[in-house]
Amino acid sequence: METILGLELKRKRTCANLSLKNLAEFVGCTAPYLHKIEHGRTAPTNHIFLEKLAGALMLPESEHAQFIEFAYESQRTIRLHKDASADSVRIINRIAKFLPKLNNEDLQMLEIILWNAEKKMEGNKMSIS
Repeated sequence: METILGLELKRKRTCANLSLKNLAEFVGCTAPYLHKIEHGRTAPTNHIFLEKLAGALMLPESEHAQFIEFAYESQRTIRLHKDASADSVRIINRIAKFLPKLNNEDLQMLEIILWNAEKKMEGNKMSIS
């Protein structure tokens, strides 16, 4: 399964003319591990490792945060906030169960809902400040 992190890592690595082995040596891991990342079989969450990876790829500082965000978006395990309600957990589990059956239109509707929720959160942060 492809992930945004895997696709971006491979694209950036090939643009930098780095082999998996060379990149692995730069960041202190193995080439097979990077291969797994590129092919969506794993997505690291260790911030220090991700920063090393971004640095080895010579990404401009402005792209580091986006690259790290790609790693979190590529996770196959969901980490729920400790204050998530029972209803929230139930809904997330239902979404996970039916995800393979959702079409692009369904996913776009969910994306709009999440985008609106994000904007509400940003508005609340501004009004608190």
